[in-house]
Amino acid sequence: MLNKFVYKPTVMCEQHNAEKMAITEENLIESNINSFGDDIGRITNHITAMFEVQSGFPKGSPEYETLEYRITCGEHLQQNSIDKSKGIISKPMPRFWYDMSGWTADDTQFDGEATREINREIVADKKPYFMIYVYPDLMRQYKDYVKHTATKAMCCVGTDIKELMARPEESFTEQEKDFVDYCKRRTPVGTGDCVMNEICRLFEKEFDKCISRYCADVEFDYSFMKSGKPYTQSQYTKIAREYRAYVGRQKEIATEWNTTATSDISANERYFTLNEIFMRNCYAICTNQETLCDILLDVCYKSDSSKQFVWGVCGEQIVENLISRNRVIHYPEKDSDGDITYSGMTFSMNEKEATYYVGNYFE
Repeated sequence: MLNKFVYKPTVMCEQHNAEKMAITEENLIESNINSFGDDIGRITNHITAMFEVQSGFPKGSPEYETLEYRITCGEHLQQNSIDKSKGIISKPMPRFWYDMSGWTADDTQFDGEATREINREIVADKKPYFMIYVYPDLMRQYKDYVKHTATKAMCCVGTDIKELMARPEESFTEQEKDFVDYCKRRTPVGTGDCVMNEICRLFEKEFDKCISRYCADVEFDYSFMKSGKPYTQSQYTKIAREYRAYVGRQKEIATEWNTTATSDISANERYFTLNEIFMRNCYAICTNQETLCDILLDVCYKSDSSKQFVWGVCGEQIVENLISRNRVIHYPEKDSDGDITYSGMTFSMNEKEATYYVGNYFE
């Protein structure tokens, strides 16, 4: 990352000044309304995508320099979006920078000497690859793309897609070359060698199959969250029956919410009411908090249903159980003679016994 750092001149953004006025509640409300739906995040994503596109061109080329100009403009465009809350309206980012559908037949919209062909090559219309770990929907799209591409590769060129992509391009047949070009155009993300994509691939390589390698056949042991209090089979059966009824009713509410015009508030109220009813029913069966905690843990963690409710009912008790099993907390503290070095400073490990109070307060 340090080797990729580039020193550049400070960008001085020409800005319009808002009209000076005495601050009132009304214009504060107006400022908040103006800030709703601002484009700061969207502009930042477009600029990030430009870095990925730029990585595919040699420095000094028309494509590279045009993207450099657009990236530099990005700081000004971000500032313009921030100023929106002040009521200052300014020109947005040109749409043809990030969207093919933003093009017109007028070549004068393009930057400087850049030609139509160059502009078509540098449209930043895809999020970089590393963002699949930021946006779940993008991850889903990418996995679907990988799956379908693997199937098409066997059908179209008769080879495994990973083996094909690992070969040098000089060895491709015309059919294979066309297929690879097709795959690159269809990918939902930008796979260029920008810094963030390179870092992402390093992490992927380092942690490849890490979870399966170190956690194979290891089941989550929830018993360390329990209080250790005995309970009867009758209590367990009654609580389990209540929980099954709760899960069933929860699904009914979700179905009703998706198929009717029920408002979000109405659905939330019904969920809240359902939780209150279930809690009362459970405490009527078992009045001891510690015992009820153990029953609910056994009921919820021995099924594939949601574990959220046991934390909603007995969350404080679970935390207290965890603290009671290991009250000693280890933490780093600055120490000139410490044996741990970080960010130019030295630290040593200390420990302290944690004290738990009602109300989730820790000392």
